[in-house]
Amino acid sequence: MYITWRKLSNRYYAYLVASYWDKEKKAPRTTAVYLGSSLPTAQKNLEKHLFNLPPNQLSSRAKIDLLAKLGEKAPDEVVNMPTRDRAKESVLRQLNKLKIRHAARSDILFVLERAIERLS
Repeated sequence: MYITWRKLSNRYYAYLVASYWDKEKKAPRTTAVYLGSSLPTAQKNLEKHLFNLPPNQLSSRAKIDLLAKLGEKAPDEVVNMPTRDRAKESVLRQLNKLKIRHAARSDILFVLERAIERLS
């Protein structure tokens, strides 16, 4: 198993790549597990994936090495990239839609604008 960062359309994505032997085709194969596009997200997903592996498949030392390699191999653009809060983004989109819908009502508009300010 090893970690790789692939660049696709000007963004980097982390993958955990594992090799195995395909008994039917009698040839080596690889499989890649997507980990994330930012370093904190990739670390969290790698920890989840390693935690779910059977204990005899990978030693504790190998798991620690994989976590270390994730940060070492990360491109500079990814290291300081903040994670996206998708729930917060969704709520802000909904509030903006309500703001457009109720533009004529100043009492509702005031409350919506205050909520958007506090979430931003």
